[in-house]
Amino acid sequence: MHYCQKVKKRCTPTSDAECEILDGFFCIVSADKDTFSKATLSCQPHTICDSGVQIKPGTDSTDFTCIKYVAIGLIIIGCISFISVLGVLVCRRHQKAREVSRNCLDVSTSAARNIGYGDIMKVETSGASSLTAQQDRLNYNGVKASHTLAQTDAERMERYRSIINNVAKKHHVDPAVIAAIISRASRAGNVIFNTEPPGWGYDHKSFGLMQVNVDPEGGNHKKIGDWDSEAHLEQGTKILVDFIQNIQFNRPRWTKEQQLKGGIGAYYEGVEGVIGNEPEDEPTEGNEYSNDVVARAQWYKERGF
Repeated sequence: MHYCQKVKKRCTPTSDAECEILDGFFCIVSADKDTFSKATLSCQPHTICDSGVQIKPGTDSTDFTCIKYVAIGLIIIGCISFISVLGVLVCRRHQKAREVSRNCLDVSTSAARNIGYGDIMKVETSGASSLTAQQDRLNYNGVKASHTLAQTDAERMERYRSIINNVAKKHHVDPAVIAAIISRASRAGNVIFNTEPPGWGYDHKSFGLMQVNVDPEGGNHKKIGDWDSEAHLEQGTKILVDFIQNIQFNRPRWTKEQQLKGGIGAYYEGVEGVIGNEPEDEPTEGNEYSNDVVARAQWYKERGF
């Protein structure tokens, strides 16, 4: 029996003794590699992990597995470094995503206001005239009256929000401007839905929510779609865009906001009635129209259009 062994079971007349490894030791049996004879038992005490941490216990045939504090520190530092680098990359990615999102929001917000034809919120306006304010028997005029008129039409306008947005996006026009023209021209359909047939304005010379001029001696446009359809709004918006671009061509020195206001006025009285006047001139009937529409558009813009 080897010194690192102890008796597990004593021998008897009919059986040999059994031995086992002492606690705290591990042994390795070696023999001739060819004949497996002359087996020897090599024993050593288990290593005491006093300079590190035991990460795997020993057995009768294996030693304890230890790792030194220095190695532990390096592993911890490595893990922390990896986590830090990963965190930085994730943060940068999220930051970039936020910046892209913010830039998209800024572009979207700018596009929603400018749409290539000026910022409706920067357009100067004096609002509705006393005559226009009398539609709702208001005892005041100006921007306040325009806002009140727009508010009166707001609930009806919600019926058309979806198609207004569709057309506005397609033709790069601020939806608030389209809503304002609908409010001014037909009071969001309130004054034309029960005509015979529905949708016609004064003397059957204009048609639909945007009151497209179909008079042969006027705009001479052909009626497209039903009076409250997306096709009709698209026709009216195209006409508006044509007028804005015409004003841009004829008045290149005007600011975008002045050109936008001029295009709105031209939608009502034609280009000739606008380009003969500078923006600061005394209001014509068309200028009163544009001032009222601009003020209504600003009211709708502030409320999500």
